Amino acid sequence: MSTAELLSQLIAEETRIGDVGLHTLAKLPSWQESAAVKECTLPKTWRLMESEADGKPTDEELVFTVYGELTDHNLPPFNKSTLNVRDKTRLKYIKQSVEIDGLKTLEYENARNAMRSIHAMFDRAFKEGVLEDLSDGTDRDTISAANRLLTPLRDAPTTEAHIPHDNYSDPDGALESLVCQGFKRTEDNIVNYIMKKRGYDGKYRYRKIKPQTFRKGDLVAIQVSFVVVPLRGGKARMNTVLRSITLLREGTDRHAKGSVADEAKEKFTVKRKVRTGEDTDESEVEGLPKKIWRGMIAMEIAESQG
Repeated sequence: MSTAELLSQLIAEETRIGDVGLHTLAKLPSWQESAAVKECTLPKTWRLMESEADGKPTDEELVFTVYGELTDHNLPPFNKSTLNVRDKTRLKYIKQSVEIDGLKTLEYENARNAMRSIHAMFDRAFKEGVLEDLSDGTDRDTISAANRLLTPLRDAPTTEAHIPHDNYSDPDGALESLVCQGFKRTEDNIVNYIMKKRGYDGKYRYRKIKPQTFRKGDLVAIQVSFVVVPLRGGKARMNTVLRSITLLREGTDRHAKGSVADEAKEKFTVKRKVRTGEDTDESEVEGLPKKIWRGMIAMEIAESQG
Protein backbone atom coordinates (compact mmCIF):
# COMPACT_ATOMS: atom_id res chain seq x y z
CA MET A 1 0.00 0.00 0.00
CA SER A 2 1.36 3.40 -0.98
CA THR A 3 1.58 6.26 1.53
CA ALA A 4 -1.20 8.10 -0.32
CA GLU A 5 -3.47 5.04 -0.12
CA LEU A 6 -2.71 4.68 3.59
CA LEU A 7 -3.56 8.34 4.13
CA SER A 8 -6.92 7.91 2.36
CA GLN A 9 -7.62 4.86 4.53
CA LEU A 10 -6.85 6.81 7.71
CA ILE A 11 -9.09 9.67 6.57
CA ALA A 12 -11.95 7.23 5.98
CA GLU A 13 -11.48 5.82 9.49
CA GLU A 14 -11.54 9.29 11.03
CA THR A 15 -14.71 10.21 9.11
CA ARG A 16 -16.48 7.03 10.21
CA ILE A 17 -15.82 7.74 13.90
CA GLY A 18 -17.30 11.21 13.73
CA ASP A 19 -14.67 13.65 12.49
CA VAL A 20 -15.75 16.25 9.94
CA GLY A 21 -12.82 17.12 7.76
CA LEU A 22 -12.46 20.21 5.63
CA HIS A 23 -12.74 17.93 2.59
CA THR A 24 -16.29 16.92 3.57
CA LEU A 25 -17.62 20.40 2.77
CA ALA A 26 -17.72 19.17 -0.81
CA LYS A 27 -20.61 16.93 0.31
CA LEU A 28 -22.38 19.90 1.89
CA PRO A 29 -23.12 22.42 -0.85
CA SER A 30 -25.26 24.46 1.55
CA TRP A 31 -22.74 24.55 4.42
CA GLN A 32 -22.34 28.33 4.14
CA GLU A 33 -25.91 28.75 5.38
CA SER A 34 -24.67 27.52 8.77
CA ALA A 35 -21.65 29.83 8.93
CA ALA A 36 -21.14 33.57 9.19
CA VAL A 37 -18.23 36.02 9.26
CA LYS A 38 -17.91 37.94 12.54
CA GLU A 39 -15.75 40.99 13.19
CA CYS A 40 -13.95 40.66 16.53
CA THR A 41 -11.86 42.97 18.68
CA LEU A 42 -8.78 42.31 20.79
CA PRO A 43 -7.25 41.39 18.53
CA LYS A 44 -8.89 43.00 15.54
CA THR A 45 -9.85 40.05 13.34
CA TRP A 46 -12.64 38.57 11.26
CA ARG A 47 -13.53 34.97 12.06
CA LEU A 48 -15.73 32.23 10.63
CA MET A 49 -18.36 31.35 13.21
CA GLU A 50 -21.40 29.15 13.55
CA SER A 51 -24.55 31.05 12.67
CA GLU A 52 -28.04 31.21 14.11
CA ALA A 53 -31.11 30.37 12.05
CA ASP A 54 -31.40 34.05 11.11
CA GLY A 55 -27.84 34.08 9.78
CA LYS A 56 -26.30 36.04 12.66
CA PRO A 57 -22.95 34.70 13.91
CA THR A 58 -22.67 33.03 17.30
CA ASP A 59 -19.60 33.17 19.55
CA GLU A 60 -18.40 29.69 18.52
CA GLU A 61 -15.60 29.60 15.97
CA LEU A 62 -15.63 26.89 13.32
CA VAL A 63 -12.74 24.44 13.40
CA PHE A 64 -11.89 22.13 10.49
CA THR A 65 -9.62 19.08 10.09
CA VAL A 66 -7.10 18.62 7.28
CA TYR A 67 -5.05 15.46 6.72
CA GLY A 68 -1.63 14.94 5.20
CA GLU A 69 2.01 13.99 5.53
CA LEU A 70 4.05 16.28 7.75
CA THR A 71 6.69 17.92 5.52
CA ASP A 72 7.94 20.67 7.83
CA HIS A 73 7.33 21.99 11.35
CA ASN A 74 8.48 24.49 13.92
CA LEU A 75 7.10 23.18 17.19
CA PRO A 76 8.06 23.45 20.87
CA PRO A 77 10.09 23.19 22.97
CA PHE A 78 11.45 26.72 22.63
CA ASN A 79 14.24 28.16 24.73
CA LYS A 80 16.08 31.46 25.06
CA SER A 81 18.55 30.69 22.29
CA THR A 82 15.88 29.77 19.73
CA LEU A 83 13.55 32.61 20.70
CA ASN A 84 16.15 35.43 20.71
CA VAL A 85 14.19 37.18 23.46
CA ARG A 86 16.38 40.25 23.28
CA ASP A 87 14.62 41.31 20.07
CA LYS A 88 11.22 42.23 21.51
CA THR A 89 9.92 43.62 18.19
CA ARG A 90 9.77 40.18 16.60
CA LEU A 91 8.44 38.18 19.54
CA LYS A 92 4.81 38.65 18.52
CA TYR A 93 5.64 37.04 15.18
CA ILE A 94 7.21 33.87 16.60
CA LYS A 95 4.87 30.99 15.85
CA GLN A 96 4.42 27.27 16.20
CA SER A 97 3.77 26.01 12.70
CA VAL A 98 3.36 22.94 10.48
CA GLU A 99 3.27 22.20 6.77
CA ILE A 100 1.50 19.14 5.34
CA ASP A 101 1.29 17.50 1.92
CA GLY A 102 -1.94 15.76 0.94
CA LEU A 103 -0.13 13.42 -1.46
CA LYS A 104 -2.58 14.31 -4.25
CA THR A 105 -5.44 12.44 -2.58
CA LEU A 106 -8.99 13.33 -3.54
CA GLU A 107 -9.74 14.35 0.05
CA TYR A 108 -6.86 16.81 -0.01
CA GLU A 109 -7.98 18.35 -3.29
CA ASN A 110 -11.47 18.75 -1.83
CA ALA A 111 -9.97 20.42 1.25
CA ARG A 112 -8.10 22.93 -0.90
CA ASN A 113 -11.27 23.70 -2.83
CA ALA A 114 -13.05 24.26 0.48
CA MET A 115 -10.34 26.76 1.45
CA ARG A 116 -11.10 28.68 -1.72
CA SER A 117 -14.79 28.75 -0.81
CA ILE A 118 -14.00 30.01 2.70
CA HIS A 119 -11.75 32.71 1.28
CA ALA A 120 -14.53 33.79 -1.10
CA MET A 121 -16.93 33.98 1.85
CA PHE A 122 -14.53 36.26 3.74
CA ASP A 123 -13.96 38.35 0.62
CA ARG A 124 -17.65 39.30 0.54
CA ALA A 125 -17.23 40.90 3.96
CA PHE A 126 -14.84 43.52 2.58
CA LYS A 127 -14.76 46.07 -0.16
CA GLU A 128 -13.55 44.48 -3.37
CA GLY A 129 -9.77 44.33 -3.51
CA VAL A 130 -9.16 44.67 0.23
CA LEU A 131 -8.65 40.95 1.00
CA GLU A 132 -5.43 39.64 -0.50
CA ASP A 133 -5.68 36.81 -2.99
CA LEU A 134 -5.41 33.34 -1.50
CA SER A 135 -2.02 31.80 -2.13
CA ASP A 136 -1.33 29.42 0.75
CA GLY A 137 -2.38 25.85 0.02
CA THR A 138 -4.26 26.39 -3.23
CA ASP A 139 -1.55 26.79 -5.83
CA ARG A 140 0.97 24.27 -4.50
CA ASP A 141 1.04 20.80 -2.95
CA THR A 142 1.24 21.82 0.70
CA ILE A 143 -0.91 23.60 3.26
CA SER A 144 0.68 25.57 6.10
CA ALA A 145 -0.88 26.46 9.45
CA ALA A 146 0.57 28.45 12.33
CA ASN A 147 -0.30 30.01 15.67
CA ARG A 148 1.45 32.71 17.66
CA LEU A 149 3.14 31.57 20.86
CA LEU A 150 2.11 34.73 22.71
CA THR A 151 -0.29 37.64 22.33
CA PRO A 152 0.73 41.27 23.02
CA LEU A 153 -1.26 42.63 25.95
CA ARG A 154 -2.71 45.40 23.78
CA ASP A 155 -4.32 42.71 21.56
CA ALA A 156 -5.54 40.45 24.36
CA PRO A 157 -8.89 40.67 26.20
CA THR A 158 -8.33 42.05 29.68
CA THR A 159 -10.81 39.52 31.07
CA GLU A 160 -8.75 36.57 29.86
CA ALA A 161 -6.07 35.42 32.28
CA HIS A 162 -2.60 34.31 31.23
CA ILE A 163 -2.34 30.55 30.67
CA PRO A 164 1.09 29.31 31.81
CA HIS A 165 3.22 27.20 29.47
CA ASP A 166 4.11 23.65 30.50
CA ASN A 167 7.64 22.30 30.71
CA TYR A 168 7.26 20.55 27.35
CA SER A 169 7.05 23.80 25.39
CA ASP A 170 8.99 26.11 27.70
CA PRO A 171 11.71 24.07 29.46
CA ASP A 172 13.82 27.00 30.70
CA GLY A 173 11.02 29.53 31.27
CA ALA A 174 11.94 31.76 28.32
CA LEU A 175 8.31 32.26 27.30
CA GLU A 176 7.06 32.76 30.84
CA SER A 177 9.68 35.46 31.37
CA LEU A 178 7.95 37.53 28.70
CA VAL A 179 4.64 37.68 30.56
CA CYS A 180 5.80 40.71 32.53
CA GLN A 181 7.15 42.33 29.36
CA GLY A 182 3.92 42.98 27.53
CA PHE A 183 2.79 39.50 26.45
CA LYS A 184 0.53 36.73 27.66
CA ARG A 185 -0.67 33.34 26.48
CA THR A 186 -4.40 33.16 25.80
CA GLU A 187 -6.75 30.41 24.70
CA ASP A 188 -6.23 31.65 21.14
CA ASN A 189 -2.52 30.69 21.37
CA ILE A 190 -3.08 27.11 22.52
CA VAL A 191 -2.15 24.22 20.21
CA ASN A 192 -2.94 20.68 21.36
CA TYR A 193 -0.50 17.87 20.54
CA ILE A 194 -2.13 14.44 20.34
CA MET A 195 -1.46 10.84 19.33
CA LYS A 196 -4.01 8.32 18.08
CA LYS A 197 -3.25 4.90 19.60
CA ARG A 198 -5.00 1.55 19.41
CA GLY A 199 -5.59 0.00 22.83
CA TYR A 200 -5.57 -3.66 23.85
CA ASP A 201 -9.33 -3.72 23.37
CA GLY A 202 -8.94 -2.71 19.71
CA LYS A 203 -10.36 0.76 20.20
CA TYR A 204 -8.51 3.91 19.22
CA ARG A 205 -7.83 6.55 21.82
CA TYR A 206 -6.48 10.08 21.60
CA ARG A 207 -3.87 11.08 24.16
CA LYS A 208 -1.81 14.18 24.80
CA ILE A 209 1.86 13.88 23.83
CA LYS A 210 4.96 16.04 23.86
CA PRO A 211 5.24 18.35 20.81
CA GLN A 212 8.77 17.11 20.10
CA THR A 213 7.30 13.69 19.26
CA PHE A 214 6.41 14.76 15.71
CA ARG A 215 8.74 14.05 12.78
CA LYS A 216 8.71 14.82 9.08
CA GLY A 217 7.01 12.00 7.21
CA ASP A 218 4.39 11.35 9.91
CA LEU A 219 0.78 11.14 8.75
CA VAL A 220 -1.18 13.68 10.75
CA ALA A 221 -4.52 15.42 11.16
CA ILE A 222 -4.35 19.13 11.85
CA GLN A 223 -7.28 21.16 13.12
CA VAL A 224 -7.41 24.74 11.92
CA SER A 225 -9.58 27.82 11.90
CA PHE A 226 -9.52 30.62 9.35
CA VAL A 227 -8.91 34.15 10.56
CA VAL A 228 -8.59 37.39 8.58
CA VAL A 229 -6.17 39.97 9.98
CA PRO A 230 -5.75 43.63 8.97
CA LEU A 231 -2.56 44.71 7.22
CA ARG A 232 -0.90 48.03 6.63
CA GLY A 233 -2.25 50.07 3.76
CA GLY A 234 -5.84 49.06 4.36
CA LYS A 235 -5.39 45.49 3.15
CA ALA A 236 -6.33 42.21 4.89
CA ARG A 237 -5.14 38.60 4.74
CA MET A 238 -6.73 35.24 5.55
CA ASN A 239 -4.53 33.13 7.83
CA THR A 240 -4.80 29.41 8.54
CA VAL A 241 -4.50 29.14 12.33
CA LEU A 242 -3.27 25.91 13.90
CA ARG A 243 -5.42 24.56 16.76
CA SER A 244 -4.25 20.95 17.15
CA ILE A 245 -2.11 18.31 15.49
CA THR A 246 -2.76 14.59 15.86
CA LEU A 247 -0.25 11.87 15.02
CA LEU A 248 -2.21 9.23 13.11
CA ARG A 249 0.65 7.07 11.87
CA GLU A 250 4.38 7.36 12.29
CA GLY A 251 6.51 7.84 9.18
CA THR A 252 8.27 4.88 7.62
CA ASP A 253 11.68 6.01 8.87
CA ARG A 254 10.42 5.94 12.41
CA HIS A 255 8.95 2.46 12.05
CA ALA A 256 12.41 1.27 11.02
CA LYS A 257 13.89 2.70 14.21
CA GLY A 258 11.10 1.55 16.50
CA SER A 259 7.89 3.20 17.65
CA VAL A 260 7.94 6.21 19.94
CA ALA A 261 6.62 5.77 23.45
CA ASP A 262 3.08 6.70 24.30
CA GLU A 263 4.14 9.62 26.44
CA ALA A 264 1.37 11.33 28.36
CA LYS A 265 -1.91 10.09 29.72
CA GLU A 266 -2.93 13.15 31.66
CA LYS A 267 -6.29 14.70 30.87
CA PHE A 268 -6.85 18.33 30.02
CA THR A 269 -9.61 20.43 28.53
CA VAL A 270 -9.92 23.64 26.56
CA LYS A 271 -12.90 25.71 25.58
CA ARG A 272 -12.55 25.37 21.83
CA LYS A 273 -14.12 22.40 20.11
CA VAL A 274 -10.83 20.88 19.07
CA ARG A 275 -9.29 17.58 20.02
CA THR A 276 -7.88 17.96 23.48
CA GLY A 277 -5.92 14.75 23.84
CA GLU A 278 -8.11 13.43 26.60
CA ASP A 279 -8.08 9.66 26.97
CA THR A 280 -11.20 9.23 24.84
CA ASP A 281 -12.21 6.31 22.67
CA GLU A 282 -13.37 6.45 19.06
CA SER A 283 -17.01 6.95 20.06
CA GLU A 284 -16.18 10.15 21.96
CA VAL A 285 -14.00 12.06 19.51
CA GLU A 286 -14.28 15.83 19.75
CA GLY A 287 -13.63 18.41 17.10
CA LEU A 288 -16.80 18.64 15.01
CA PRO A 289 -17.02 22.09 13.47
CA LYS A 290 -20.77 22.31 14.00
CA LYS A 291 -23.18 20.20 16.00
CA ILE A 292 -25.91 19.99 13.39
CA TRP A 293 -23.37 18.94 10.77
CA ARG A 294 -23.09 15.56 12.49
CA GLY A 295 -26.53 14.57 11.25
CA MET A 296 -26.08 16.26 7.88
CA ILE A 297 -22.79 14.49 7.24
CA ALA A 298 -24.17 11.13 8.35
CA MET A 299 -27.19 11.43 6.07
CA GLU A 300 -25.25 12.59 3.04
CA ILE A 301 -22.53 9.97 3.43
CA ALA A 302 -25.19 7.29 3.87
CA GLU A 303 -26.92 8.48 0.70
CA SER A 304 -23.67 8.47 -1.26
CA GLN A 305 -22.87 4.93 -0.09
CA GLY A 306 -26.40 3.58 -0.47
